[in-house]
Amino acid sequence: MHQHLLHQPSCCTPLLMQIAAALQAEKLILMTDVPGVLRDKNDVATKYNSLNIHECRQLTDEGVIAGGMIPKVQCCIRCLSQGVTAAHIIDGRSRHSVLMELLTNEGVGTMITG
Repeated sequence: MHQHLLHQPSCCTPLLMQIAAALQAEKLILMTDVPGVLRDKNDVATKYNSLNIHECRQLTDEGVIAGGMIPKVQCCIRCLSQGVTAAHIIDGRSRHSVLMELLTNEGVGTMITG
């Protein structure tokens, strides 16, 4: 499997998913203006470090994942279904956010896996 890294500043497109699948990308990183999936959208301390697809669906049903976070999470789930191993939602405004997400145990965003 290739270890390509795709960066996407906005929500997922069918083309992005096709590229990720064609490259057999190991990770997809969505650089956004939010720190990741939050239990309470007004409290950064409630950020989930990692979620799986089932948890994402449950949080969506509960209304925790709502508004603009829905298309971000749906993009991650679709990319996972195309063979991407992990998808990350991170705050692209934060300095070194990609390195921090990939090279530290706790990361800075939310990692979604199958």
